[in-house]
Amino acid sequence: PNPCLEAAACGVPLVTTRVGNMPELIRDGDNGLFFDGTAEGLANKLALLRDTPSLGSQMAARMIETIREWDWGELAENYAHMFASLLAASERSGR
Repeated sequence: PNPCLEAAACGVPLVTTRVGNMPELIRDGDNGLFFDGTAEGLANKLALLRDTPSLGSQMAARMIETIREWDWGELAENYAHMFASLLAASERSGR
């Protein structure tokens, strides 16, 4: 979800469910937190961040590192390399 990606790019510790591309982005307990979708589950994760400020700071810093790989400039370059590779392979095989 875009709001999560935008928050991650701003260095906000993420607390979310396993929705959309979040399982690809978040390493639970390292750069963000997953909760089970219940109000109690969310409250527990938010209380953890409230009661352990250093955890939130660490997660935010790690998320900033992680989200850089999701930058469109980085992704576009990766796609360009992939397509160039596929075209070269296709030309070698005569297709």
